[in-house]
Amino acid sequence: MNAGSDQQTASKPDTGPVFDDVSRSFATPAAAPLDASHLASPLWSFMDVTSPVSSLTISPDGGHLAMTEAGNIKTFSTSRYGKSEDMGTPTMAASMETGTATSASFHPFVDAIAVGTSARENSGIHFINATTGDAIDCIQAEVPVTHIEWHPAGHQVLAAVSGSAMLRLYDVSSKIAYSSEEYNNTDSFFGDISQVGEISAVSSSWKRGLVAVGLTSATLHLLDLATLAPVAAVTPSQGLSGQVAGVRFTRDGGHLMTTCLAESGECVVEIWDGRMLGSPTTALTVPAGSGRVTPAVYGCDEASVFIGLGDELRHVPICRKMEGEDWMVEVGSQAAEVNLGVAVDVMAASADDGFLAIGSAAGVSVFET
Repeated sequence: MNAGSDQQTASKPDTGPVFDDVSRSFATPAAAPLDASHLASPLWSFMDVTSPVSSLTISPDGGHLAMTEAGNIKTFSTSRYGKSEDMGTPTMAASMETGTATSASFHPFVDAIAVGTSARENSGIHFINATTGDAIDCIQAEVPVTHIEWHPAGHQVLAAVSGSAMLRLYDVSSKIAYSSEEYNNTDSFFGDISQVGEISAVSSSWKRGLVAVGLTSATLHLLDLATLAPVAAVTPSQGLSGQVAGVRFTRDGGHLMTTCLAESGECVVEIWDGRMLGSPTTALTVPAGSGRVTPAVYGCDEASVFIGLGDELRHVPICRKMEGEDWMVEVGSQAAEVNLGVAVDVMAASADDGFLAIGSAAGVSVFET
């Protein structure tokens, strides 16, 4: 693999799933105009917050949504079969006594949540019971944790740390087993932060064995998820549009979507072939407006993309299809737009269950997609 301007493709390695062919059984419908009526009013909202929502994450089964703000984490039921009066009422609430909750991730099959925290002292990862909010264990870190997610097997947690160019993979099987055994970890350093910038976005494809890392220095890296060894890198001279604000893999790992802030002040959403960062498959450029951009997320069945631009939410149809040996992505000509009246800070979407969660300074609202 080579992400350079010469667009050369290296031979397939002997080991690892990184370059396996993407499943051809999945494709999205043709890009069609979208109706914004489903975004006119939320299914439910929760506005009892003391500070802007810092993160939103959805459980692997789509049944719960976790929200972090200030030193708190709350979970909500997203089941459409639950009682309507319970929608928007927290099912669990817990406070992080040692700092601000910055991110959260549901364990894939154990009733537990990992919560990243930021504090002057005792930053780290807290493990709590997803039903009761009771503390299970904690890993202390020397720097604030800004992004975490569980391995689907539940034995590792991937964490990015604030103000640095370091990614860390923790072996936490002993923590969830309620053992006091020490944990092992793997680090990946991208170099001096003064030269390479700090990590601004992270997304993993456990199925593909890859992690994508965006840096404030307008660089995108692909790493081997098992070892955090570099696989490929892209810079503006090789097609990247600017500082990376967000990255997100599709469910099958076949495509990687980046949200970039160009020097022109525009927001550029690019979709890349997840097997090779040669050049983006397609790009969507939109004016950034207030300059506040919320990283794009995929909509229902990954047949559309949501982009937050200040207090405006834009819903763009896309189409993924195979042409020969290559995946192609088409962008629909007509997008749906809605003004939410409050700046969007974070978003999370369930491609399987058809809902979009939006976090802001006012709270969290969930919309049908």
